[in-house]
Amino acid sequence: SAQTQLLLYQLTEMEELNIAENEAEQLEAEFKTLSHADETLTVVHSALAECSGEDNSLANQLTQILQRLRGLGEQAKDLESAITLMESAEIQLTEAVDELRGFSEKFHADPQRLDTVNARLGALHDLARKHKVPVKQLDALMADLREQLARFENSDTELEQLKANDGLLREQFLKLAKDVSKQRRSAAKKLDKAVNAQLKNLGMPHAELSVTLVESESEHPSQQGLESIEFLVSTNPGQPPKPLIKVASGGELSRISLAIQVITAQTSETPSLVFDEVDVGIGGGVARVVGELLRKLGDTTQILCVTHQAQVAGQGHHHFFVSKDSSSDSSLTSISTLDGDSIVQEVARMLGGDDFSDESLAHAQQLVANLT
Repeated sequence: SAQTQLLLYQLTEMEELNIAENEAEQLEAEFKTLSHADETLTVVHSALAECSGEDNSLANQLTQILQRLRGLGEQAKDLESAITLMESAEIQLTEAVDELRGFSEKFHADPQRLDTVNARLGALHDLARKHKVPVKQLDALMADLREQLARFENSDTELEQLKANDGLLREQFLKLAKDVSKQRRSAAKKLDKAVNAQLKNLGMPHAELSVTLVESESEHPSQQGLESIEFLVSTNPGQPPKPLIKVASGGELSRISLAIQVITAQTSETPSLVFDEVDVGIGGGVARVVGELLRKLGDTTQILCVTHQAQVAGQGHHHFFVSKDSSSDSSLTSISTLDGDSIVQEVARMLGGDDFSDESLAHAQQLVANLT
C-alpha cells in the first residue's frame, strides 16, 4: 500500500544515516570543544607559563616564600599552620601543572574532524526538520517507524483474526439478545395486564396500555438488544393504540406512570419520583385510591406529589403548602412546612374551600387520623 511504501522510504532514509543512540548530543558536545580548540590551547599554555615558567612563575614565587618563612627558625613557631598550608599548595600546584601539561600534549586543533562533525550534525538536523521532531528524538522516531511498518506488514493476518473474533462475538451477542427478547416479551404481557387492571382503579376504565417490542432495523449490534421498547396507549373505546407521549394528557400520563411504578416497585431502584397533578379529572373515590397507591409507593421510594385533592394530600407522610403572591410587577412563590393542626386545616380547605365548616374539619381530621 501507499502507506507501507512511505514507511519503507522513511525508514530506509534514516537507516542509511546509521544513527547511534544519543549520537546528536555527543556530536554537539564534540563540536563545541573542537570549535574552541585554539582558544582553549591559548589559555592552557598561558596558565602553564604563569604557573611553572622561569623566575617569576607561581611555582618559583611559592618556593621562595616558603624558604623565607622556614628561615625564621624559632620565630616561625606560630606560623607552622600557614607554612603547612603553603607546602600543600606547592604540591597541588605541581600536580595541576602536570595535568595542564598532559592536556596540552594530547589536545590539539583538528579542522578536518571539526568539518566531519559539522557535516554529520547538519545531516541529522536536516532529517529532524523533515520529520518535524527534535534532533534528539530521531532514534525514537526510527523505532516508531519500524513498529508501524511491522503492523502494516502483519495487517492481513490481524484483519483475519479480527474478523474471526467479530463473528464469534456476534454469535454470543445474538444468543444473549434473543434470551433478553424472550424475557422482554414475557414481561411485557405481564406488565400490560397488571397496569391495565390498575388503571381501572385510577379512573381510567377504558385505557389500554400495550408494551410493544419494535425490532431494530440496524445491522449493527446495539446495547439495547434486538429491539426498542415502545409504550402505546388507547384512552378511549375504539381508539387505536398510539405512543403514550403523544396521546395522554398530563394527568393521564401521571396516573399511567403511577400504575407502572406501583407494579414495578419491587424490582426497580428509582430513588425519587415526582407526580404533578396526578389527580386531575378524578373524583373522591378514585382520588382516595390514587392517594393510597402513592403512600404505598412512598414506603420504598421518595415521592414528591403536587395535588389539589384532599384524599390524596391526606395520605402524605410529610406536607408542604405552596402559595403564590402576585403584585403589579412581580410574583413570589413560597413553600412552608405543615404539621399537626395546620395539616388538618389545609386538608379541610381543600375539601370545603377557604370558609371551611366544622363538618369539613371533621372530615379532614378523619382523613389524617386514618393514617396515624
